[in-house]
Amino acid sequence: MEKMTDAKLRKLEGIPGNTQKFIIGSGLFLQVTVNRSGKTVKSWYLRYYDAEGKRQRSKLGDYPEISLIKAIALAEEAKTTAKDGVRLSQVNAERQRIKAAQARQGQSENTFISVAESWLDKMELSWVPGHLKRQRERLQGHLYHALGNKDVSAITIADIDYAIMPLVKAGKYETARRACDLVRNVLEHADMMDMLQNSTMPAKISKYRRSLPNPVEKRHFYQGMSEDQAGKLLYALEESKYRWSRSTSVAVRLAPYVFLRASELCGAEWAEIDLNKSEWLIPAARMKSRREHLVPLSHQAVTLLREMHPFSSGNRYVFPSQNRSDKPITTNALIQVLRRLGYKSTRNEGESFVTHAFRGLASTTLYQNLQYSGEYIEHQLAHIEPNKVKLAYNKINTRSYLDKRRDMMQHYADYLDILREKARYDKK
Repeated sequence: MEKMTDAKLRKLEGIPGNTQKFIIGSGLFLQVTVNRSGKTVKSWYLRYYDAEGKRQRSKLGDYPEISLIKAIALAEEAKTTAKDGVRLSQVNAERQRIKAAQARQGQSENTFISVAESWLDKMELSWVPGHLKRQRERLQGHLYHALGNKDVSAITIADIDYAIMPLVKAGKYETARRACDLVRNVLEHADMMDMLQNSTMPAKISKYRRSLPNPVEKRHFYQGMSEDQAGKLLYALEESKYRWSRSTSVAVRLAPYVFLRASELCGAEWAEIDLNKSEWLIPAARMKSRREHLVPLSHQAVTLLREMHPFSSGNRYVFPSQNRSDKPITTNALIQVLRRLGYKSTRNEGESFVTHAFRGLASTTLYQNLQYSGEYIEHQLAHIEPNKVKLAYNKINTRSYLDKRRDMMQHYADYLDILREKARYDKK
């Protein structure tokens, strides 16, 4: 399939009476038609699966108002929103209504959407990019359609209930509580900026939140795997490595060896990695803990990074995206590999496994099978010590326990290889 670029899209001409479709990938395509006045019309569409697994189609906008790069970003955002059970057609219609209303009246600084975006801009300074993206998606998917164009001082509990109840009725109790928290945070920001006339509203929202149904007890990302199951997964990743793009293939095979969160892995930069010293130093800005983190690299991890080096060493990112070389692959790319290998990616279904679960596999194995000290394990997982007194007296830094952690990482990598090779032997 010929790779599409903005230059090629600009040159496309419609054929009267015909509808042309140009596939971009991952469900995104450009539809080219000719209208009654003879003008070529180019529109972005997305094919996706909703929360019930039904195939849907949604219009994202028109080209060139929405560029190729922006359309790809909108498509990813839309698929995430759809997974939460939100109908994209309703979201798009509401956005158009808000946009039209704002054009007629002029954008008020006190609308919920304006205050929310101002709050996000402030929080961007202290949040990791992945968390910022999730919060923005929750606002766009669950709240803007109901509250976006309302003045923050005019918002009532009834308005909030109108936005939240569809989530409650769908059984998404945790999502409903998170959405409620977002409304409270936005109104607290409005109050701090002297935009909120009724300063008791945040407290009322907290009381409303307590009335929502309690979430079903969460299942952890990692539900436990036997040695045989872990070996089969590792063998499947190795055997299928040529099915994926090089960036995705290497990243998903590296995941078991580095104990990182998916966003931390996918966003890897060559400037952080010293292959000669077998070390990966991740800056605080990219870590959930907001602390600099050092990963001692096993021989296996170094080999995988060297496999990637000839293809991306001239790039900022270790795992550049196929669609945009100036961006890294997304965490969804790794999830899709596991999904296509037969592993479900929801917590509500059996035999589920997501990229984050490699951390659980490492922790469980190191504690129970290889019997390493909890301090080494938790430090390597970049967990913050919950005991504040212990944290105050036991001053740790990036290189704390480094020799012990290096031995642990190599031992664990060798252990994984044994499991994978056993699965390979059993397959014969």
